[in-house]
Amino acid sequence: MNKVQKWASHIKRQKWVWDDVYSVGGINHLTNLFHDIIPLQKPSPSLYGYNFIFNNQTNSLLGSDGYDNYQAPMDDENHQLFRRRMWVGGSLDYLGPLPTTNDLVRCEERIRNVRTVGSSVFVTIMRSFTCKDSPVMTEQRTIMYTNEAFQPTLKQEVHQNPNVSDGVQDSTSCTFRLSDVMRFSALSYNLHKIHYDRSYCASENLRDVVVSGPLLVSVMLHYAATKLPDLRIQRFSYRNSSPCYIDEEVQLVLNKHDDDAYEIAVMKKGLSLSGGIITPQGSGYA
Repeated sequence: MNKVQKWASHIKRQKWVWDDVYSVGGINHLTNLFHDIIPLQKPSPSLYGYNFIFNNQTNSLLGSDGYDNYQAPMDDENHQLFRRRMWVGGSLDYLGPLPTTNDLVRCEERIRNVRTVGSSVFVTIMRSFTCKDSPVMTEQRTIMYTNEAFQPTLKQEVHQNPNVSDGVQDSTSCTFRLSDVMRFSALSYNLHKIHYDRSYCASENLRDVVVSGPLLVSVMLHYAATKLPDLRIQRFSYRNSSPCYIDEEVQLVLNKHDDDAYEIAVMKKGLSLSGGIITPQGSGYA
């Protein structure tokens, strides 16, 4: 059994529980941030995209990249096995009414899967949320761990998304600033250096500070909820394809995917950096 397998066997038996209150302060701060990134005349009345700022890690065991190592592959002496990580995708399933202001929400986390692909390891985390003793949401997130420095190539840099680029229903341009990313990192208790430290990013072959995956997902959900105020989301599954950098204009594109679903993406020059499928309630998804 190698070090990763040994760690995986141990970590899959663990469970983490985070209790948090959907505070009016956090909600207002994130609402203001959304408005600064995408000024909209009619803000969404729902809280889609707000879950990432609540029920978060303690940051008591930081890795060399600044992020909490509580779910990172480690050896027997609690030393990290990988220097770098990237949030590559996930999903959100809405099981009941969204939590509202002052609701107490409990999140239980478990490691669902550990998969080795070449020299990288993909760790999938399952998060189950309850409010007033009822399940309200499950979240799945996948983090890639590697010791390889980022190497931008044409294939890694962009991924064509033909469905989003055709028949656009709504779109808008926006530019993420350093202050936007830092404000979201503060709200979500995220200390990952690639989201604020330009010198560290340069040392990692990243051309600038990277917009965090949770911020991209939150903005996509908020934009969809604003443009489709009657939409009740059952599931959002997404993939982060390539780094989205600060101070570079991108487009948020919302498109009808088929009779039951919508597709949304953060795009640059017609190519998708991050995007996913929104499945409405009552669509027959199972």
